[in-house]
Amino acid sequence: MTPFSISSELQRPEDRGEGLKHKSILVVEDDHDTRVALREVLENEDYIVVTATNGRMALEILKNFRPSLILLDIMMPIMDGFDFLAWVGKNASLRSIPVVTVSAHVLAAKLPEGVVFIKKPLEIDTVLKTVSGLLSYRTA
Repeated sequence: MTPFSISSELQRPEDRGEGLKHKSILVVEDDHDTRVALREVLENEDYIVVTATNGRMALEILKNFRPSLILLDIMMPIMDGFDFLAWVGKNASLRSIPVVTVSAHVLAAKLPEGVVFIKKPLEIDTVLKTVSGLLSYRTA
């Protein structure tokens, strides 16, 4: 199995993010340490977390998984966050998923309207408050 082919792993509706008691998050981050840290912190808050190392891998995952939120690095190899956001914005079934972007560079002016930006280095409290706030707003 390729590292981003999860179709065989996500066959049940609850595995695809449907009808979940807990919210699901797709973390798209090329830096291994950051990706692992985000996964651990979010899982400790009872989020279901799926990870990808670049935008292309994330698009493959989205074929079989609809997260409640996407946490997206901007500067990545293969497909960066800007290209990923452009593709998601053109896809009617994906554009309603809230996206939080993260980057060490101040790029907020270049982001599509409605996309939240958090500057790296990440502060865990800021990430958790942002994620929680967006997911609470979305379900309210």
